[in-house]
Amino acid sequence: MVMDHDPTTEADPVATGNSETAQEIAATATDALVEVAPPAHEQEETESPRAEIMDEKAEAFHNRMSQLVAEDRDIFVFRGAGTKNGIAPEDADKAVAIIVEMMQRGLDAGHKLAIMFDGDEDNRKKPDVGAIFGMVADALKDNPDVAMIAAQQQSWYDWGNTGKTDPIASAAGTPFETFVFPDNMPGSHAALTQSRELANYANYRQIFTGPAGAISSDQLRDLDKKVEGGNRVEVLAIATHNNPALTEEFQQKLAAAEESGDTEKADGFRKTLTQREKEPFGIMYTQEGDIAIDRKEYPHLNITMQESLVPEIQKTRAERKDREVRKIANSYREIWNRIHAEGYELKPSDLDDLKSFASWGCFSDTGDLERAWDDDEARRWAEDWRAKLDEEDAHPYDQEN
Repeated sequence: MVMDHDPTTEADPVATGNSETAQEIAATATDALVEVAPPAHEQEETESPRAEIMDEKAEAFHNRMSQLVAEDRDIFVFRGAGTKNGIAPEDADKAVAIIVEMMQRGLDAGHKLAIMFDGDEDNRKKPDVGAIFGMVADALKDNPDVAMIAAQQQSWYDWGNTGKTDPIASAAGTPFETFVFPDNMPGSHAALTQSRELANYANYRQIFTGPAGAISSDQLRDLDKKVEGGNRVEVLAIATHNNPALTEEFQQKLAAAEESGDTEKADGFRKTLTQREKEPFGIMYTQEGDIAIDRKEYPHLNITMQESLVPEIQKTRAERKDREVRKIANSYREIWNRIHAEGYELKPSDLDDLKSFASWGCFSDTGDLERAWDDDEARRWAEDWRAKLDEEDAHPYDQEN
């Protein structure tokens, strides 16, 4: 489930980059075509859409997924910021534009899409992942090649729904195919929107938007564990600021809880405020804006960080790169000093040292450069840096970190 729901907060009963190319969207589809009966969402046009209330087997949902796979759909599941962090409204609009542009390229290339999420409320005044999905759905609602799907557990569905069978919809009224599962279903949302079958479908993607919290982080680990063999899932993470207005709101609720003597609620609000301060860009980043996750811990995921909406992160990244390059420069200097003093050509061990620098991610975020280097390229890099160091002798590189 993608909502970082805080049970100590008061619920509102009314409210419930680096983008991929069209070729990246067009991954090879699975060969397994599954014949299924028409799902319940396919109703007469004169009949009002309704939610599919399911038992623990969730057959209606799984049948619908089989149909999407048979149709060779590109499936995008939305994850990201919940109610504790939220998304700065100005960033939300820009993130939606990035996502819609990416999906429109896929549609223009002839692909059919399915977008899916875990039924979070679409509150445009306090946007989070639910609002992101709702705005994207509104932008694509008139395209018949886009299926829009929500999966939600019964208690959350009942909390935001008085009609009991009404579909979940965007704030603007765009209805979604809605599948409701019982609260005690094993695996909850992750058993559906990132089932093992979907995780190993070639056209399955995830989009994380905003400061993701612990729940989203757990989902990322769960997804990686479900991917089998050499399969990999593309994950696009769009960084944004959290919603600054929520800080004042939580501070007011904390003061009210302290005044009333409700220590449990007060502790919950303190925890939320501390988390927001320490992780202003979510759990994927440090407080300063550097990446806090290690991609190597997710061997079955291709995680792309889209950071154009957060200048602070870009600045932190540039400063870190500068420090690392300075460290590399000093290492180069040591190698060349030995060469100059001892009068020998580069040895294999020296070339290995030079190549290892690229694996730090200084020259390539993916490490592809390190794998592509040969000895001649390494030597040219060393020579270039030797010349640069000679020019900068009056301004020696620092040694920090």
